[in-house]
Amino acid sequence: MCLLGAVDSEIADFFGVSASTINLWKLRHSEFSESLRAGKMYADACMAKKLYERGMGYSHPDVHVSVINNEVVLTELTKHYPPDTKAAFIWLKNRQPTLWRDKIEVENTHKLNPEMMDRIKTEFVERMAMVRSRQLSVLAERGLIDERELNADAGSVE
Repeated sequence: MCLLGAVDSEIADFFGVSASTINLWKLRHSEFSESLRAGKMYADACMAKKLYERGMGYSHPDVHVSVINNEVVLTELTKHYPPDTKAAFIWLKNRQPTLWRDKIEVENTHKLNPEMMDRIKTEFVERMAMVRSRQLSVLAERGLIDERELNADAGSVE
């Protein structure tokens, strides 16, 4: 079962027992434990080999079947598969996690006090009001809104 990728919980389901029973069996029966470990290692090694091949690109012999003049013609050929960037990334992310990770951690050394936050908020609101005013002026200049909309909207900016 391990050669098919089964994990302990699936093996437990197969035998109709709990995962903790599988763990007990592994403790009590070293041969059982070793066979599970060896099967998992072999399956993982096979998967790693295939993932590596996908990441690097690979070729393999194949046969093309065609029918010409009601005759089946078999043509030997070599199929080529280019490197797969997703497979390469998975490999590198697991082999070199400090260099290849999805998330980059940055240490935040800045502390913002309430006064600083208030200043930032005030400046943001002022800048947004200026931007909105400029936007409305441009829209009015281009005839996309009329003066009434311009004056009505100008009073609602905070």
